[in-house]
Amino acid sequence: MQAVLDSLASRGKLLRPVYVFGVPVCLVALPICFCIVVGAALNVTWLALHFLNSVSEPSAPSRLGKRDSIPRAPATSSAPLLEPILPGVNASIWSLPVLLICLAISGVVHELGHATAARLERITPEKAGVRFYGLLPAFYVALPSQQLSLAPPISKLRILCAGIVHNLLLCLLLALLSARHGLDALGWLEEHTFWQDAGSTGIVLQSISTSTPLASIITVDSVLTHLDDLELHGSHLSGRNHWRRFLLDGPTVYESMGRCFPAREWDLADSTCCQVAQPGGEVCLDSLDDQRQACMLPQYWLDLHVATLDRTTPGRCLEQSDCVSVNDEALLCIAAAPSSNLTRVTYLSSVDGERQTTLYQGDRARLYDTVRVGRLQRRTWARWLVPSALPGALEDFIGQLNSVSLSMAFLNLLTINRLDGAEILKTSWLWLEESHQFLPGGIISRCSTILWRARRQIDRILLRATLPMLTYALAGSLALSLRTRVS
Repeated sequence: MQAVLDSLASRGKLLRPVYVFGVPVCLVALPICFCIVVGAALNVTWLALHFLNSVSEPSAPSRLGKRDSIPRAPATSSAPLLEPILPGVNASIWSLPVLLICLAISGVVHELGHATAARLERITPEKAGVRFYGLLPAFYVALPSQQLSLAPPISKLRILCAGIVHNLLLCLLLALLSARHGLDALGWLEEHTFWQDAGSTGIVLQSISTSTPLASIITVDSVLTHLDDLELHGSHLSGRNHWRRFLLDGPTVYESMGRCFPAREWDLADSTCCQVAQPGGEVCLDSLDDQRQACMLPQYWLDLHVATLDRTTPGRCLEQSDCVSVNDEALLCIAAAPSSNLTRVTYLSSVDGERQTTLYQGDRARLYDTVRVGRLQRRTWARWLVPSALPGALEDFIGQLNSVSLSMAFLNLLTINRLDGAEILKTSWLWLEESHQFLPGGIISRCSTILWRARRQIDRILLRATLPMLTYALAGSLALSLRTRVS
């Protein structure tokens, strides 16, 4: 530890400007973070009222009609501004090890900032260590109280803000490495080693749970090109965004398209499965013309789609007028009923590269949870060397570490006892008192005078209100999240 600090302190000319700049950043961010907590508490209250209102209203029966075929934007959903991540509650229990690793890395980086800044202010840390609260690690650096009390307020501010600055610098570095921002250094490295970018064709199946029926049909490294009629190719993010929105955000115009079907055969079809669910049996279909329903074997519905692509049968339809009679035979526009939970998946097989189509019947959110997709596909010669899910796992880890580091910086900017924010607030008053007499006359001097006179009221609001409002916002968002999932 001391060797690391000595090495960093020897580069003081490079680090000192960063810590100096970090002080005004923290002082500006302190009230902003408090406002975010206030906004989160108000947001939770509004969401709770909205949820109670929506529960009290009777829901209309779900049915597919002509109006459903009109293109429309996906339904938007409001989410809490702040929500805790609790593995096993609102996140997978298997994310706990990754979360603990991210907490450890972010904690070490944070405390390393305090220790390095202290060395630059000629204060030698007495000791450093870690405490465990259950499974949660809490790192700390102990500074000599006598030296710290003799240091000028601005030096204390630089030491207090250094941990937050380190967390923000870590976020910046991770943003440059990620695929969503900046250089995408990790993606460049992967593309030039064992993987290739398949984004122009579709999204790559990187891993799939054996609990889903698709695991026995679609192999890893296959390229998914369509969900129903939605194309999945594009930029490195658009394909995965389409995948997520289609499976999680509800109906879209793509799944509302139907197929023209002979009316004579439709009249002979049975509709029993539409009244009584038959898992693994026939699926229920709707006629967009007269709201009649009929049953059909999933394979027949799939063959009908393939025949439509081959143009050996009449084509697609959004409404009944799109189906023109052929050889005086009347046609109906039919589509899968919402209750059938059918999703058509088109893909390029990783075995032979042939385009194939299969049907998935079940909850779409479950499909999203059990299948991992990405833009990188293993090269053929590397499929025995590296796991297919490695790019996705690395990207998830970078995203998780970024979120944890940013959350740690945010929490330490809140004026809660035993956190950096409360000490920054107290020390900033001492610094303001010390520097007030040296400020030139004008607007800056008058503003500092107003702040100094209102310091007791500001302290009372920030120190007493932050923790209760944060607790209310986090508990409320967690309760709403769990209640929404149950309902």
